[in-house]
Amino acid sequence: MSKKFTVTNIKEKKHPKEIIESFFKCPHCHKKYTAFVTDKEARKQQREIKLFHRKIITRDYSRLSEEEYKAEIERQNDELNMMKIILEKRMSELKQQLASK
Repeated sequence: MSKKFTVTNIKEKKHPKEIIESFFKCPHCHKKYTAFVTDKEARKQQREIKLFHRKIITRDYSRLSEEEYKAEIERQNDELNMMKIILEKRMSELKQQLASK
């Protein structure tokens, strides 16, 4: 039976090639669980997503018609989702690479 717990202490371990593994240990069994793995490129993609999202929410849409506004929001959401898919794929690959070592 699995026990529930709240993750409060995520740790980081640096690996070669600027790879950073973020992980936590179960407070009950002390098993290590890797939450995510990033490299220089993944961290760059994370920053780009954050900046793009900030640009979306701070943009002035007041000159657009309702139809134009809806189309623009949909286009931006599609672009943001594509950026997230690419990032998730990269991070998944890194996690698999680390697990296979």
